[in-house]
Amino acid sequence: MSSPAPTSGHWQRRLHHPHWPQRLPKALGLTSTNLWDNLATSAARYPDKCAVHYMGAAWSYRQIWTMSQRLAAWLASKGVSTGDRVLLNMQNCPQWLIAHFAILRANAVVVPVNPMNRSTELQHYIVDADAKLAITTTDLAPELVLASQALPGAQQLQHLLVTQHTDGFDAKVKVDFPVPKAWRDWLWQEHPLPVMDGGQVHDWQSATSHDGSHPS
Repeated sequence: MSSPAPTSGHWQRRLHHPHWPQRLPKALGLTSTNLWDNLATSAARYPDKCAVHYMGAAWSYRQIWTMSQRLAAWLASKGVSTGDRVLLNMQNCPQWLIAHFAILRANAVVVPVNPMNRSTELQHYIVDADAKLAITTTDLAPELVLASQALPGAQQLQHLLVTQHTDGFDAKVKVDFPVPKAWRDWLWQEHPLPVMDGGQVHDWQSATSHDGSHPS
């Protein structure tokens, strides 16, 4: 015998409500602003306030906003438009944050990718998202190149944007905390940009210096 359909009261009062902290609301309303609006507001109100500390480098809200704007314009110049999916394959770093906001500013969709994924798994991301552009770091780029080149031409990436880890901090500045040797060898090392058959590889510095028109 099927269970009776739940009444409206059932949905208004959940089983966990008797244990819910009285100081907290039981429902959350949708905000009237989006993530990009929130960044722009923070950059306008606190332009010089530090938004991110990373490996001894301090990134202000104005810097994050400015570079995100430029990168969004670069994405648009490469054909990214409303609703397009862009792969974002990085470890936690300022470039991840900037790229995330830039994709949103370009009215596109962020497709976060686990940096531990290998080429076979990355092929699924490319095909399933119908992605034509991906953003990654130099140490992870070779796997994305392998993944793209293993696909039929029509499904391959058209553009791969690659950043060095040192784009997020000044490698010449001594940090005031111990850094494991394995980390230093990994983060401080600069890798050459890969070559991707059937697509173009771009460097982070050029993309974040783009001065073209911003998406509407």
